[in-house]
Formats: sequence, C-alpha cells, structure tokens
Amino acid sequence: MANITVRISNQLRTKMRSLSDINWSEVVRRAIEERIALEMARTRKNQKTTYDAAYLSLALLNDARFVTADRELHDRLSDSLKQCVLLLSTMK
Repeated sequence: MANITVRISNQLRTKMRSLSDINWSEVVRRAIEERIALEMARTRKNQKTTYDAAYLSLALLNDARFVTADRELHDRLSDSLKQCVLLLSTMK
C-alpha cells in the first residue's frame, strides 16, 4: 500500500486529535475512493454511468454492496472499489 502526505491547518489537526477514536487514514482513503468513482462517471458521456457512480458512492458511504450488471464499469474500478461491487451475473 502506498503512503501520501496531506497538509492540514493546525486548527484542523487539533480538532482531529480531540477525536482520537476515528481512523483518519480510513476517512481520507474513502473520500479519495468516492471522488474517483464520481470522476469516472464524469468522464463517460452516458447518463447510466453517472447513475451507477451515485449508487457506488452510496454503497461506500453505507458500507454496503453495489449490485450492477455493467461488467465494463466493474472492470474499470480499482481493486478496493471492486470489493463493494457485486456483478449481477455472478449471483445465484
């Protein structure tokens, strides 16, 4: 797994320290994943992808699974995003 550095204000750092039970790395990771999903939707021109990206974001926010029949969408996702996506064709 790669590491990144994020610059924040001292005031924000103080607030984050007061909420020490929160895994801030996970918060940032999820925010990045959600933004990637939304940007993927914007780069494609059909409305269906925007719809799928919205539901993918909801699944991420709610620790839920996103079910789709769109294999092309699934195949373009990162491995971490694929973990919350279930292809309809694989369901019994």
